[in-house]
Amino acid sequence: MKSKIILLGLLGVAGAAVVASAYTVNEGQQALVLQYGEHKETITEPGLHWKLPVVQQVVLLDKRALRLDTRNWENVLSSDQKRMVVDAVARFKIADPLRAFQAAYSGGGTSIERGVTDRLGQILEPAVREILGKHTLSDIVSGGTTDDLQNNNQQILTLESVEGGKRTAIMHEIRDVVNASAAALGVEIVDVRLKRVDLPRQNNLAIFNRMIAERAREAKEARAIGDKEAITIRAETDLRVAEITSQAERIAAETRGKADGEAVRIFAEAYGQDVDFFEFYRTMEAYRKSLGKDSTTMVMSPNGDFLNRLKSIEGDKKKK
Repeated sequence: MKSKIILLGLLGVAGAAVVASAYTVNEGQQALVLQYGEHKETITEPGLHWKLPVVQQVVLLDKRALRLDTRNWENVLSSDQKRMVVDAVARFKIADPLRAFQAAYSGGGTSIERGVTDRLGQILEPAVREILGKHTLSDIVSGGTTDDLQNNNQQILTLESVEGGKRTAIMHEIRDVVNASAAALGVEIVDVRLKRVDLPRQNNLAIFNRMIAERAREAKEARAIGDKEAITIRAETDLRVAEITSQAERIAAETRGKADGEAVRIFAEAYGQDVDFFEFYRTMEAYRKSLGKDSTTMVMSPNGDFLNRLKSIEGDKKKK
């Protein structure tokens, strides 16, 4: 009976030792095996693994991409001396668990991820300030103009929603600079994004006044362009009118000339058919035009040729 109890005790101790020796690394994890604080092994493959119970300790680390958010870095200056408030986000992986462990606990962190995040934030902020200080505000807001930032009611540009421009190149430059320093932490920077670029609130009035001045300048330019085009259109129209009028007057003159020639020809034919009648008709027409108005006063010699027809008519009456 006593031997059975001893056997069961040994089996229990062995079972406890097996349980204490086994540990599992999940798909998204990696592990450090430490013996009295000294590094013995790094496990990167998922599955069931073994360690010496009591003597060795296992520290699990996340192998997935982690996120570092920063908020409200104020007074970030662009190369054209524009002040900005910047929010950034970085995604990183723990590439060297041992270095990350050493960096985290040398900084007094309570966990590896928290310690690495704190140290990485101290690297990211100066890198962002340095890189953004080399570029103008228009480049930072993805190759647009400063007005694109000013025209937004909240003065916010979410650069993740803007494609193209110089934004991508700037963020890659920040990533490379941070990667050079983050290697000492055992961290690899996967990506860096500028989530938001704000103008400081105290700049609102100056921006508003500049917007008014800019719009006034654009309106003045638009009016000047409109006046120039109006002058050009009026000049072209006047030229066209002059050409059409000249052409019409030429055609009218030609038509009148042809009509006058035809009239002369008809009069000549009529005159040749009956000269006496034609002379009588022309004299009557002259009398009608000159003597037909009551207000007309004419002073002529009674022996003039103009009154010959009237004299002949008067003489015929006396003979009768």
